[in-house]
Amino acid sequence: MPSLPNLVRPCINEAVARSPRLVERCIEHAATALEAELRRRTSSAERQEIAAAVRMLTHQRMVWTSRFPQALRTALEAPPAKPSSSSGSLRPSSLTLVDDNELMRSIEAARLAQEIAPLLDQPLHELNALMSPALGLEGIQHDRNPLRPEVFTQVLRDVMGESKPDVGWPALWMRHMAEPLAQDLTQLYRAASKLLKQAGVESAAYRLVTGPAPLTPSGSRSGDLNRNSGSSTLGPRSSQFGDSRPGFGDSRPGFGDSRPGFGDSRPGFGTSSFGGGGGGGGRGGGVRGGISALLNMARQALRGPLLRDFLFRGGGSELPVQQPLEPAYYAQVDQELAALEARWEEAPYDASAARRHEHLAPVDRPMRTVGTDSPLDSEIWGDYGAARQRSLVRTQLKKQAERVGQVVGLEVVRQLVDQVAQDPRLLAPIREAIVALEPSLARLAMESPQFFGEEQHPARQLVERVAERSFKFNDEFDSRFQEFHESVGAAFNALNGMEQLRDAEPFAQALQQLEAGWQEQDREEERQRQQVLDAVRFADRRQAESEQIAWELSQRSDLEGAPAVVQDFLFGPWSLVMAHARMTSKPGQLDAGGYVAVISDLLWSVKPEEMLRDPARAFELIPRVIGKLREGLDLLGHPPAESEAFFRALERLHRPVLKLRAKHRRQNLDSLSAELSSDEDLLPAAAQKPHAAEEMWLAPGELQVCGFEDTMPSDYAELGPADGGQAPERAQAPVAPLPASQAEALIAGLREGSWVDLFSRQQWRRARLVWAGTKGTLFMFVSQGNRPHSMTRRSLHRLVASRLLRPIEGYEVVQHAIETLSTKPEPEPEAMAA
Repeated sequence: MPSLPNLVRPCINEAVARSPRLVERCIEHAATALEAELRRRTSSAERQEIAAAVRMLTHQRMVWTSRFPQALRTALEAPPAKPSSSSGSLRPSSLTLVDDNELMRSIEAARLAQEIAPLLDQPLHELNALMSPALGLEGIQHDRNPLRPEVFTQVLRDVMGESKPDVGWPALWMRHMAEPLAQDLTQLYRAASKLLKQAGVESAAYRLVTGPAPLTPSGSRSGDLNRNSGSSTLGPRSSQFGDSRPGFGDSRPGFGDSRPGFGDSRPGFGTSSFGGGGGGGGRGGGVRGGISALLNMARQALRGPLLRDFLFRGGGSELPVQQPLEPAYYAQVDQELAALEARWEEAPYDASAARRHEHLAPVDRPMRTVGTDSPLDSEIWGDYGAARQRSLVRTQLKKQAERVGQVVGLEVVRQLVDQVAQDPRLLAPIREAIVALEPSLARLAMESPQFFGEEQHPARQLVERVAERSFKFNDEFDSRFQEFHESVGAAFNALNGMEQLRDAEPFAQALQQLEAGWQEQDREEERQRQQVLDAVRFADRRQAESEQIAWELSQRSDLEGAPAVVQDFLFGPWSLVMAHARMTSKPGQLDAGGYVAVISDLLWSVKPEEMLRDPARAFELIPRVIGKLREGLDLLGHPPAESEAFFRALERLHRPVLKLRAKHRRQNLDSLSAELSSDEDLLPAAAQKPHAAEEMWLAPGELQVCGFEDTMPSDYAELGPADGGQAPERAQAPVAPLPASQAEALIAGLREGSWVDLFSRQQWRRARLVWAGTKGTLFMFVSQGNRPHSMTRRSLHRLVASRLLRPIEGYEVVQHAIETLSTKPEPEPEAMAA
């Protein structure tokens, strides 16, 4: 199966990340709609059928929510089916070859896709216009869009079918899923369009031919530079430009079969300028013009399609990577080298620059400028702390180069290192470390000029992993960060100490050594983190189990006539008690703890007419019921204060019958009935349905283990003692809160693994989202030292809106640098030759 372009993969990942919530919303909406339909039906058979369908829908919610993302990823990454000659219609003769169930699934999925199509017209049209160029397709081919609605509806129907529902139930469910599905797909399509635009993809609606070449190697490796050696003709440029573009068709002067790609009509690009050519010479500049154009291209103009073509396609016709270099090139490099060797004066490293803002909170410190021309700390980086020394290595390697591709590869390394050094998410010492590594990266580029185009190349992986690991820290003055930085510095200095690099093995070994040290540090943290995650996951499963139990309880016939306060107790705390007992007892117990059996007695005891007919039973039963209720709540760890209102209501319900004596029963019956009916909250009520809990319930002990704490101060005052007795950080002056819509958008972008800066206990901490509840109502972050920070969605929204929790944008630093440079326009040939 051909791999998807890197431009498209973020869109696929975004769809898969959003998919659990998508399924959750569809199920909730369908269940609510079917419950309303159930109340409207009068036929007993229809009511039973709908009730059974709703029970299965809610019972399978967890299964489908966990199964759907995997199935969706498989479908999204699958190659598109070849269109049939009959435009997708089924011929009568083919129906016998199609399984009835499969045919029904396809019809139901197609029906839902058609129903939501009008609601998706605008965002889907925009996405189609961007997705086709990102896939390298000609024009807009909507049927090749992996995120087309039909994929989602078919996967949803297939996942439902795995549970073997009764015939007709999936159609019943899906009939009520169109609205939430359309809403979620609209948001997804807009997010995917934004991702593609940020990656530099232009809409096909505004172009004659398809968009930029995908940022992925199509079977290329660094050795591809030698693949066409000796060939007289370089292949045409990729499908980025059509033949109709002036100067890029076969009719372009100078692109004959016998010429290696550069004709004499282009200013400064004569064949003789690169050597190895015939005697055709070059009009418009000759040797001097060609060398000037080449050096300009290699030093400052490798942008946009040129950069992509070099990294992922071996250069194409625009970069004659296999051409040998002429003596004139070496003469100019000698001049550069002489100028560098004669230049001794340069700005020294300012060691006090970082300390200048140490007193500020990490999130308030201005970003220090770092680049390939920046001086670095010589105490850490030795000779390579000097920008002049790094330039000398680069220029000496240019003198050793034999082919155009090596020269371009050296410049690509410099440009990408410089671009990564501007990444605002990285602390300044990490950006300086990557700049310091340039000499060894440049030496590797002499052997593998295109290595930065390979995602799994050890050198690129080393840079990525160091950057990714550094996200654990937001303060360069933290002692833990300094230990990390020292280990990185030792590894980078060892690589820089190698004068010859024949392959990437030293980079692989350096990364392996760093990873081994990191894994040893992480092992104990992972064990502690797992304990916390086990606690919150248990609570999440218990919540889901309790909601299923609550739904089952709502089907009881003896619920009719029980006061609303009692029904609410059964659907809430008591469902949690039953779920907790089931999950902590031995498998196979039908009624763990006897908490199901007590429900019948409870419901009998809260119906006045039943009690008054048999007060003797009430006298014997009520104390036992209350004792069992308190026992179950104690097992759960339910705080007594939270259930006090229920027990007061229960006492008022039981008080009249407990006053009753058999000999006074008849004369007191009317007065007792009047006493019971005087409290409106105790009046008999119709059987109710449970409502999904907005937030997951946790016992006080679980709240402490999972790190629930209010991290929002009333102002910028002290939240609690700082760790280790350190002085509190100075927080910035209060900033204007974010609009609710913007805060929600930031929260919607959070995924497990996302990094944030969180203000907690007087400190700005770098924390990572390690768990998000299945309903998106509970979030757990973990900061340095395995400190958990759990919060409800309401608390998270409040923190984000108040700028006390700030998401860190997530992307790979090298890939982002490539995409940034690739979106910058390349200069015109005349500018390069100037």
